[in-house]
Amino acid sequence: MAVGGGTKARAAEWPPGAGRRGAGTEPAAISVSGVSKTFSVPEHRYTTLKERILRPGRRSEQPLHALRDVSFEVRPGEFLGILGRNGSGKSTLLKTIAGILVADSGTIETRGTLSPMLALGTGFHPELAAKDNVVINGALMGIPRREMVRRFPDILAYSELEEFEDLPLKNYSSGMMLRLAFAAGIHVDADILLLDEILAVGDMSFQEKCFETIRGLKREGKTIVLVSHGVGTIAQLCDRALLLDRGSVVSIGDPEEVVNDYTTTAIEEIVTQDPSAHERWGDGTAEVVEVWFEDPQATEASRFRRGDEITVKIRVRVHEALTDTYVGFSVRDHFGQLVFEVSERAGDDGAVAPGSEVVFTATFEAWLNPGHYAVWPLVARVAEATHLSDLRANHARFMIEGESQGLAPMYPRTQTRVEVR
Repeated sequence: MAVGGGTKARAAEWPPGAGRRGAGTEPAAISVSGVSKTFSVPEHRYTTLKERILRPGRRSEQPLHALRDVSFEVRPGEFLGILGRNGSGKSTLLKTIAGILVADSGTIETRGTLSPMLALGTGFHPELAAKDNVVINGALMGIPRREMVRRFPDILAYSELEEFEDLPLKNYSSGMMLRLAFAAGIHVDADILLLDEILAVGDMSFQEKCFETIRGLKREGKTIVLVSHGVGTIAQLCDRALLLDRGSVVSIGDPEEVVNDYTTTAIEEIVTQDPSAHERWGDGTAEVVEVWFEDPQATEASRFRRGDEITVKIRVRVHEALTDTYVGFSVRDHFGQLVFEVSERAGDDGAVAPGSEVVFTATFEAWLNPGHYAVWPLVARVAEATHLSDLRANHARFMIEGESQGLAPMYPRTQTRVEVR
């Protein structure tokens, strides 16, 4: 299929034996050449008829360049990951490849049957049961009703929804509907799969099933394009990766190198943010003045490899006499979920005098999955109840690079030390 600046879509024959790794002389499964796409965004949106009548002709629009001269190829059997910040053009690119959007200029050619899984559950009717929705979904993919009926038992079993077969989808939870949509999408036997952030489906066991299914499709030689913010997923699954920024291709190549490009840019932007702009709680009897990270050579750093030794240092200024004082921090992932936390009493009894400074040091081996992590430092008095002196949300961040192990972050053994000056 070729689409672009007014050109008519056309189908290309899938050559015999295509979709298998090692066929370097075969035509590209996906060829994107000079593709650009611009949307018009209104500066002011009229919400009433009165506004339209009183302000005729005043509607002004600004161009939004979603894609800018994007070119790349995906070989048969290749797994390409696409990274980029929100608004970088990732979803727009997949939609133009799928033919949902028409490019303003440039051409897109695909060879083989294509299954776009861009928004799971789109087109499902809430009043219909699972079987009817699966059949309709297949019809949209060009699969005959008889074939989808034959595949339905496997789809239902995969989604683990056998006991809800006759229930209308309006009675499904959002997770149940997404599981059914994912199961229907992977049972279409397409040569090319376009996946847009669809692997976070269901609970942990079902997510692992989804990952294993994608790995199996990769082993079968399917051509896969995956859009994801999960840098570990991209590094682990993909043969190559492509980084988009403001609609333009920044880099394409080895997944780990592209992930490093992406995470380096992201962490630099985060680190330069003003910490005072983050949320803060406490009565101000003591305050967190500074948080920084060091490598084993005591050099300040913010990027580490998986398994590296990281030292976190927190400097606290005390304004009032405090007793039973603890200093520490929690580490949270990019979803804001707690990974681990650690704290230590200041001195033998936790008593600190006004005007003194407390330096808390914690060292641990970072057996964490690749990604960004935020440190929330705190000072608190823990006696009959906990009283916050200072708690800072997302006050400092560090980045873990390397390959994902497919497991949840591990609670590390931590060595701590507190100095009162």
